[in-house]
Amino acid sequence: MRVVAVDVDGTLLDSHHQISQPTRAAVQATQARGVSVVLCSSRCPGELKGILLDLGLTAPTPFVAAQGGLTGRYDNAGRLQVEREHRLPLASARAVVAAAAANGIAVNWYDGERWIASQLDAAVAEEARIVGHDPEVADPLAEAAPPHKLLLIAPGLRDDAFDGLLRRLPGDLAVHRSKAGYLEVTAAGVDKAVAFDQLCATRGIEAGQRAAIGDGLNDLGLFATVATSVAMGHAPEEVRRQASLVTAGNDDHGTAKALETLMRDRAAPSLGPADEVRYREKREETAR
Repeated sequence: MRVVAVDVDGTLLDSHHQISQPTRAAVQATQARGVSVVLCSSRCPGELKGILLDLGLTAPTPFVAAQGGLTGRYDNAGRLQVEREHRLPLASARAVVAAAAANGIAVNWYDGERWIASQLDAAVAEEARIVGHDPEVADPLAEAAPPHKLLLIAPGLRDDAFDGLLRRLPGDLAVHRSKAGYLEVTAAGVDKAVAFDQLCATRGIEAGQRAAIGDGLNDLGLFATVATSVAMGHAPEEVRRQASLVTAGNDDHGTAKALETLMRDRAAPSLGPADEVRYREKREETAR
């Protein structure tokens, strides 16, 4: 194994959006073993920066941000080095902004480390608190450079608020539901899995040398690009069903346990006999 893709919210972070000490130690031990821990998140680089620097995941270790819209590295001084980017077509991004605004949906425009919010309502303020990064409140339509990602937050976090907008979405865009009332918009064909696969391919890392840990439906693509996938214990049933094994929840150091298991190359007893069988079956399948 050469690399482990790790989702951030609900996976690396606990329910208080913190990194537990066991998880911190496991990430650092994995890196020390020569296995890269690559954070793959819908967060923008500015929202990952503090986490990456805190964990020592700096250059040459890369990360995937903006739901796959940007792949890069931070050096030890906190300077962003962009490796690959996929921006939305500007005209299509502006069309989404206009349609969202007409329906009272908050628009968040991500360009590199910058976060431009159309409004600072309660939902956007809560997002800023969670990620520890304040947006610039401005009109996204005034932006000259296309974004790496748009995040639409529905009033009252109601998913049905997106229904009309989704019917009129330009064909060169893709949408990803990260949680209730949140809609992530990227260029068509762009997501965390595509970006991670490209990252690995450029480094000669084959699927059999990869693993992934996640908790959401938007992590299933990542699972399809690796030999061994690990679902968090609190993940939806569909995610747990498609994973090679299931670890504990994010408040029970599930990521730490998963990394320790992957480094031993066998299922830890604490994961349960059923998970050990599923893990062994997956390993045998990969070997064949």
